[in-house]
Amino acid sequence: MRTLEYLEPTDVRSPSVLRRIAFEQGCDAVICDDDEIQVDLDTTDLTPLKRRVRLMKEKGLLPQTTTGTCWYSKSGNWHVVLKLPEPMDAERRIMFALMLGSDEIREILNLAEDRADSGTIVLFRPRGSIVRSLGNLRRRQEG
Repeated sequence: MRTLEYLEPTDVRSPSVLRRIAFEQGCDAVICDDDEIQVDLDTTDLTPLKRRVRLMKEKGLLPQTTTGTCWYSKSGNWHVVLKLPEPMDAERRIMFALMLGSDEIREILNLAEDRADSGTIVLFRPRGSIVRSLGNLRRRQEG
C-alpha cells in the first residue's frame, strides 16, 4: 500500500488519487479549501496550538471569527483544520500552518510541490473518527 510519502514523482497528485489512497488506508481525504489552514501536529497536546491561535487573533494575524475542528490521526496525534471567514492565499496559509506547529516537512513539500495551487493539500481522517471543536479540548488522556 502506497502512502503520500512514497508517491513517485510521476504519480498524479489529484484529489481523486488522494481520495483513493486515503480509502485504501481506511481514511477519508480532507482536501484543504482556500479558506482553511490544515495543521498536522506531531503531538497529543493541543495547548501550544491553542496558545498560538489566541496570540495570532490578538495580534490581528487571524480573524477573531476563525474556528477550528480536530481529530486524531492514525498515529494518535492531532490533525487540525482552522476555518477562516474568507479565502487566504496558499503561501500565507502554509506559513501560518508552520507557525502553528504543523509538521515542517509536510509544509515544505506543500510549498515546493505547488500542492496549494493544484488543490492537493490534504489531511487523512480515519473513517469513523470523532471530529471535535478545537475550543473544547485539553491534553489527550493516555490509557
